Amino acid sequence: MAVASALPGVGAAEPRILALPIDADGVPARQVAEVQAELDRALAELHGWSRIGLPAPPPCERSDEACLAEAGRAARADRIFAPSLRSLGGALVLAAVSVDPESGSAQRLTQAIAGSPAGAARELVVRAITPERWTGRLEVDAARGSEIWIDGVLHGSSPLEGAITGLVPGPHVLRVVRPGGGEARSYVEVRFGAATRVRVEPRSDDVTLVGVEPAPVAATALSEGPAAVAVDRDGGLPRGWTIAKWALLGGGAAVAAAGTIPAAAAGASLRERDALRDGSGSFPADARARQEELGRRYEARRSAATGLFVAGGAMLVGAGVLFAWEALLPGGERDERRDRAASVALTVSADGAGVVGRF
Repeated sequence: MAVASALPGVGAAEPRILALPIDADGVPARQVAEVQAELDRALAELHGWSRIGLPAPPPCERSDEACLAEAGRAARADRIFAPSLRSLGGALVLAAVSVDPESGSAQRLTQAIAGSPAGAARELVVRAITPERWTGRLEVDAARGSEIWIDGVLHGSSPLEGAITGLVPGPHVLRVVRPGGGEARSYVEVRFGAATRVRVEPRSDDVTLVGVEPAPVAATALSEGPAAVAVDRDGGLPRGWTIAKWALLGGGAAVAAAGTIPAAAAGASLRERDALRDGSGSFPADARARQEELGRRYEARRSAATGLFVAGGAMLVGAGVLFAWEALLPGGERDERRDRAASVALTVSADGAGVVGRF
């Protein structure tokens, strides 16, 4: 008996979970029944836990954590799982509150349902009851000897012995450093209960998504064929954003520079109008028509210059945001280009305008 009790799962009672029925509002009964069936299946498949029931659910609101904890203690449960289902903007959202009856602590989680509810139900149950099992895997195919870094942590050199495990589902920063120099860096999406496989192209810095196996039922479907994920060769931004930052910087400077043309023309109109004044500083009667025409030209050109300067300034601000974002990305060393500050100064006056840039 002593030997049996020392073995895992033998002679020791499994923790007990009290799962309440779904609290649904504004959802058709057919959909509620379908989601409830998937939750029941996910709870039954939860290894290491036994489910207990009550003749009737406790009269507790999902927001009343104290009432839920008391019901759990009365049922001698180790965990209360209270799900709810709502329809928000035509989409179904599955939520749950997980309560520890002994401590009274509670955790609230939500899971969107995309397509079949099976994957969403399983993922929500795992997150709520056994969060340590809410993980995904990543397989990286890279040149032999390449260092594989995930979120700034070295996981070894290629080829790795199996997949990288224990990763929380969601985006992660993958960095692959080649033995002969150079590196590739990209965001990769890890999915719950699945192995995401990526390949680092040998002659470029592209990271290609090979596949996700097995994908959860509720996960977003992958398009057929490999999907290329571009990588910034000089920093941590994906290539599309890298192109955008330089396009905004160059485009903003160009638009602002274009604004100097109507600004200079506005200054010329203003000077020509002032030249019409007589010795007393007034406009002669025979020059009034010309003075009014030059005034209208000045206002139109000044408005055009202001619009171009504002548009160019907005583009430069957008570029600055992307530069700042890149500087805050984890992993990798900051190269010289990232250390250099980019600035543009605009000067406008009645005598003309100018743009001074430092890149």
